[in-house]
Amino acid sequence: MKKGTALKEIFNDFLKNELKDIAKQKKIRGYSTLNKEQLIDKIVEHMLNDDFQYLTNEEIEAVKKEITSTEGGKSNDALYEKLYAAGYLGGMNNGEIVVPVEVQAVLEKIENKEFNEKRKVTSFLLSSLRTMCVLYGKISIDLLMQIMKDGINYNESTEELINRIESIPEVYNEFEVNDNVVSHKRLSDSEDNSIKDESKYYIPTVEEINTIGVYGELPNGPSNVELV
Repeated sequence: MKKGTALKEIFNDFLKNELKDIAKQKKIRGYSTLNKEQLIDKIVEHMLNDDFQYLTNEEIEAVKKEITSTEGGKSNDALYEKLYAAGYLGGMNNGEIVVPVEVQAVLEKIENKEFNEKRKVTSFLLSSLRTMCVLYGKISIDLLMQIMKDGINYNESTEELINRIESIPEVYNEFEVNDNVVSHKRLSDSEDNSIKDESKYYIPTVEEINTIGVYGELPNGPSNVELV
């Protein structure tokens, strides 16, 4: 397996307009005035410094698996396709998966308790938002807070939770908060901020939340869950 591929090599295959779209999603300032090389530098810097905290354990382990693999995987799995699209894995013409050298270096650097505690909160929050908003379109902050407490013993205030949601980079953030209700920007009616009786909602397990957070659905499809 080719392990020496750099992120810059991967992004060099992107068109400049595609790089501008990525920079816009990541809220990189002044991206419209940058040339292609500068865009790539900014995207790589942002990706390696900020975005790692939103990766789930399963995503981290998938990257680590490819670092130690001697055979090389094939980029036909939904998880791998997601990591490839985000730039954490690269793909060869034969379908072989490669791990950019910068990603390997960051993984080695962030293997510490402080970072993993931070990532545990941010990644579970993102997975919880994706899960509940995909299932129901919107969710109250109170219910989200309860899910966070039950799932990872979250102990911050409501205001801090809202701040966390609003600070999620645009490339990941499909949600908006109004009047203590979190709505999915595409899957809910933005003009109707009312929610159903949440006492009737099915609350997925931590495992289900993490699975839906990564794949967008449960392994055997939504029929496993009785929705309201």
